[in-house]
Amino acid sequence: MHKIFSTAVVPQAEAYDLWIDVARVYICDHESSVPDRSRFCAAIEVGKLDDLSFAAWQADVSHSRARGTDTDDLCPSLLSCVAIEIAGRSFVINRNICLLDPREPHVAHSLEPNDRMIVRIPRKALGERMSLTTEVVNRPYPLQGDAALLAAFVRGIVRTGPSTLSPEVASLVRNALLDLIAVALRPQSEPTGLDYVRSIMEAGILDAERIADRPARARAALAQAGRRIRE
Repeated sequence: MHKIFSTAVVPQAEAYDLWIDVARVYICDHESSVPDRSRFCAAIEVGKLDDLSFAAWQADVSHSRARGTDTDDLCPSLLSCVAIEIAGRSFVINRNICLLDPREPHVAHSLEPNDRMIVRIPRKALGERMSLTTEVVNRPYPLQGDAALLAAFVRGIVRTGPSTLSPEVASLVRNALLDLIAVALRPQSEPTGLDYVRSIMEAGILDAERIADRPARARAALAQAGRRIRE
């Protein structure tokens, strides 16, 4: 992995705008806002493994709206605590893994400082191993069992540095990762409104300051469950 950007080495007045330029290239094309640009900090590392692209980044809390891109990639993503609206679904990812489709516009509101990883995978390469249906794409998977092993495998590749691997090992690791994704991210049932409320509660974010910016669907789900948002 190679660190390609850090706000620590640029003028603070330019840090946020420079970060957005980099993030639009290596993460996704999006608009974003943060509570305080004057204190914003972020850093990102990237790497390649054959036809797979890795990115790992840390950044302050933000609210972003991705436009959706004309891309042939799918992105298994390891995310810190973030509320997402995508493809008609709303859910909270609390250190889960999610197979995101970057062609879909989405809104993401981080609920704590970002610490994330993504892998860009050609859709065809993954489609040869699994059925890319709505039952597996754009859904959060708790880090338990198979999904936990998948997350650890991705982190291990990032920590090792994919560019340090020999061509023979890189090919083995690439195929093993795709095979593991196909097995670990199996179809699961549609999350219910109560599931969404429970995920919010487990994330520990039932406070008015954070709920103020939460998507309307989240507030509606809370109301339906008979829970009042503290003013």
